[in-house]
Amino acid sequence: MRIFLDIGAHIGETLEEVLKEKYAFDRIICFEPSKTCLKSLEKYSERDSRVEILQIGLSNATCVQKLYNSGELNGSIFSDGESLDKNSESINLVDASAWYSENISEDDFVVIKTNCEGSEVKIVDSFLKGNTFEHFYSLLITFDIRDYPSLAYQEIEIRKRLEATSFVNF
Repeated sequence: MRIFLDIGAHIGETLEEVLKEKYAFDRIICFEPSKTCLKSLEKYSERDSRVEILQIGLSNATCVQKLYNSGELNGSIFSDGESLDKNSESINLVDASAWYSENISEDDFVVIKTNCEGSEVKIVDSFLKGNTFEHFYSLLITFDIRDYPSLAYQEIEIRKRLEATSFVNF
């Protein structure tokens, strides 16, 4: 089965592209924890049965956390010391590798996009620790963690861990 995982689906910007016939995905799974974005995403799932919307975020642990700037392009679990409580909500996070292992077959052809405002480092950490990385065809990592000065070092750490592997699918 050809599967696309849209981690940080927001309001469906990436869906516009991956729904095209030329990609021939059988399943398109959107991870978006923000309640604010769900109505926009549900329009896609109503018109295309391949689209599945999961109101969860992926991480390296299963927990409940605060999402700052919910629904905005910069919605994140990170605040870097700023007070962002007025547009926040509690969201459910699920360990990425555990979710993957429970829901995706090793025989599936899987393409993954991450654009999740810093959480990509936690997601990649989970995939590396969970030995699921080798099963992806391709993983696009948007390193938004660099937008948080006190946490930007995490990009370098993850890049070093990736370079130490034999993986070339990112």
